[in-house]
Amino acid sequence: MSFQGLDPESLALVIELQLADIQSMAKGKHKAGEMRDDQLAMETYRRELTSMSQCIADRRLCDSMARAVEQDADAIAAHTQIEEQAVNDRMEALRLDPELSKTAAQKHVPSDPLRGMFKNLSVSHDDDANSVSAAPESSSWAAKRGAAMNTKRECVSCGEVVPPLQDIRHRRVAVSSSLL
Repeated sequence: MSFQGLDPESLALVIELQLADIQSMAKGKHKAGEMRDDQLAMETYRRELTSMSQCIADRRLCDSMARAVEQDADAIAAHTQIEEQAVNDRMEALRLDPELSKTAAQKHVPSDPLRGMFKNLSVSHDDDANSVSAAPESSSWAAKRGAAMNTKRECVSCGEVVPPLQDIRHRRVAVSSSLL
């Protein structure tokens, strides 16, 4: 069954309706602990539909996060620049006072906001953002994406330079610790 060409909302509705159909057809009499072939097939299909439904929900979440990062990238960059200036001011103060510089840890925060990070992770294309593709990505597209994925980036929250996917974990830890 091909779902290509359906928008995520329509696909979610189709899956929901098919799950309801399977549930209504699954009722019947049989020996306890035994599963007939048709029931096994329906259970397998139900699991597949549930898995597809979760993939759609995950994709929506990823797309939402990508839009949020894109929309907030300028604000994040502005705050990062302010933080960098504060670090530079502190470093200058430490340089001017030799006593402080002996005990203070010196840290340089490079400037590289995370604009487009989630866009690089996405397999979909901007002009086709609402479609769900069951086809694997092409190797040429993966090769182009691979170079961007291997570039270390600065964590927006803590400023540490980390591999691309670790910056997400750093932000989550930084937000969690700031709430404590």
